[in-house]
Amino acid sequence: MRRQLHASILALSSVLGLAVAGEPPAVPPAPPAAQPAPTAPPVLNGTIGQAEAEALCVAGTRAMQTSTEEPAQAVTAAIAFSQALRFFQAAGDIDRSCDLEANIFWCKKRMSADDLARYAARNQGDQAVASALATITAVATKTVPAAEATAYLERAERFAKDHPQDFAQQSVRYYEVAERFLGTDVSLAAQKLSLEAQGREMQRIKQEHDAERSTLFTRTQQAPSGVRVAPPTAEALRAAVVTVHQLYKDAYARSKPKDKRELAQRLLEQAPLTKDDPVTQYALLGEALELSLASSYWLGVLSACDLMARSFTGIDATAKKKEALAKAHGAPAALAMAKLLDDPLDADANAVAGRYFCCEAEAWDIGLPLLAHGGEREWAAVAAMEMLKPATGPQQAELGDRWFELVAKAPAPAKEALRERALHWYETAAPALTGITKARIDKRLEELRPVVAAAMGIPLGLMPTRTYVATWDMYHTTLVVKSASGTHGVMFLTTSWGTQSVTYEAPVTCDADGILQVEGKDAVVAGSGKGGYTPDSFRLLPKGALEQYDLSGHHTKGTYTLGK
Repeated sequence: MRRQLHASILALSSVLGLAVAGEPPAVPPAPPAAQPAPTAPPVLNGTIGQAEAEALCVAGTRAMQTSTEEPAQAVTAAIAFSQALRFFQAAGDIDRSCDLEANIFWCKKRMSADDLARYAARNQGDQAVASALATITAVATKTVPAAEATAYLERAERFAKDHPQDFAQQSVRYYEVAERFLGTDVSLAAQKLSLEAQGREMQRIKQEHDAERSTLFTRTQQAPSGVRVAPPTAEALRAAVVTVHQLYKDAYARSKPKDKRELAQRLLEQAPLTKDDPVTQYALLGEALELSLASSYWLGVLSACDLMARSFTGIDATAKKKEALAKAHGAPAALAMAKLLDDPLDADANAVAGRYFCCEAEAWDIGLPLLAHGGEREWAAVAAMEMLKPATGPQQAELGDRWFELVAKAPAPAKEALRERALHWYETAAPALTGITKARIDKRLEELRPVVAAAMGIPLGLMPTRTYVATWDMYHTTLVVKSASGTHGVMFLTTSWGTQSVTYEAPVTCDADGILQVEGKDAVVAGSGKGGYTPDSFRLLPKGALEQYDLSGHHTKGTYTLGK
């Protein structure tokens, strides 16, 4: 999970408080985790290749990133780095070896004796583990002649030059230099550089934190960039509107709010692509604005106003939004947004607008920060929880629980969206769960999936992200539902055999008996094996039976299971 801001600031405060002339800086923070904490890397015996070494570096970096919140991960990281080190030393790659030694040095300072002892006890008798632990100790305790201090510092400075934005790793490398050459001018210089890199990293984290928690209404309005032109004359605009109506005649003939919303979205997508024809572009935006108002599509209203201000002179985005929202006939979400234009921190308005964006517009990235600023405590808490980007199975399952708990208390229009969000997090968590928690979440998934599918108007077999794992002949194929509407959808397929694989997308339909028909005949294949592979079609039958067809008429039977 992403490291929390207050923890990072406390870490920086600790560093600044302890660092005095002649003393090395405290252990600097690792980079914020962008991915889930890995399990312990495999301990490899014998010789490893470059691919394995690179994979160990990735695993070590991920564990290092999470060690700020889970200190025991420092051992996991050091084990991975120490194994990768063998390859780069044997290959004579001095720079990579020194980089890994700096990380191992940092990890050794980070880990506690108890963490190290527990890891050793769990792997007692494993010679590969013993060798890796010995490498960690050797790297951390080796004596480096003072004559090499300048070379170490120059190497750290070269890393900083080559990786100008990787402040956390810069700090790690300078930290090693400061610690290894205590009492020297090089140590003092490295200490100063380490602290400066830490400061820049903390500033970056704070900026990222502030950006994540800003809302659509608190962000500073950027000045329009690029060339802007004057709005068209009324006469020119009328002619352009007629053209737009002719181009989208069939769509305009449909009068349901959903149809108007979809047409507004299409026009908004086309407007930025029509810069070479400003009159038509203005007509597209004006029509999108009117359709959005008519269908209570407030996100479309705001987007149309922003695009107008960005492309045409004399238009103030905020004033245009207020003018448009005033035509909303008292719709609660529109009133809330109008209020937020004047007072972005109004708690009640944030709550109402946040529910709209999440539960009606399905724009969760916009809605979550609003909910987090809102005055409804339970909604604000779960929104803030999601914005921390939980990365472990138990955390994700807990987030699913929190969204699910809101279903019973939410107004009817929001219930479906909340069930879908809970389902999303349960399915994300499920592969990493074990024991009673897994049994509970599996049962919840069985209950939620058909309910959500029915609300979406699609068969259960076409639930988005649903995965099927098929085996036929010497091939393995995963089929993932990418999207669905009614009984039709799109599958994303990956077929592998040996060391080769291909990928492609294909339409899928589901009949009244629940049989899925995946039609691959017109698909475009990509991947290492595309030269000798024709796209396949599949029938997924009840009870896990599968039939495969290709363009040559080849027909094979196989099996499939539901993937996780």
